[in-house]
Amino acid sequence: MAEVRRWEDEEPASEKVKRKRLEWLGHLARMPDHRMPKSTLFGRLTQPCPRCGPKKRWRDMMRRDFKDIEVSEEEWYDEAVRSRAGWSTLCRDGLERWRERMGTCTLVAVRDVMCEVCSRTFRRQSDKVRHKCMEERKKPIRKQQGAIQCSDCFKWFRSKRGLTVQRCVEF
Repeated sequence: MAEVRRWEDEEPASEKVKRKRLEWLGHLARMPDHRMPKSTLFGRLTQPCPRCGPKKRWRDMMRRDFKDIEVSEEEWYDEAVRSRAGWSTLCRDGLERWRERMGTCTLVAVRDVMCEVCSRTFRRQSDKVRHKCMEERKKPIRKQQGAIQCSDCFKWFRSKRGLTVQRCVEF
């Protein structure tokens, strides 16, 4: 008989990524120094990163992971090199503590503004003003709230954006 997976038993994607990243980091620490993955990760660039470079580097993510599992940046390398089982235990225990801390704080979305027609809620008044509920969309375009007409071809658009995208072509 085939095994059925239960979704609620699986770990969240963010936790799985964090766990795999820490496993890979331990693997890298135990590699010989001449191996390319290790020299790439722990090496430094001779020139500065470009302004349009990535927002977060691998090094930044490692630091955040160390902070989450409560391991200092100075001691992780020694522990990872010393023993694979010790690093695995340290990571597992740290991830369990992190999961407990994350489970206690829940984020609640604050939604104050509500549309009177369709009862949809929004965080800001500006979102509600921009919103067009289904009742509004059933109307002809020229009678919809915020509709705008092109001065060249007299075609109606739902928004200013539609008007700017449209190109009048003369035949």
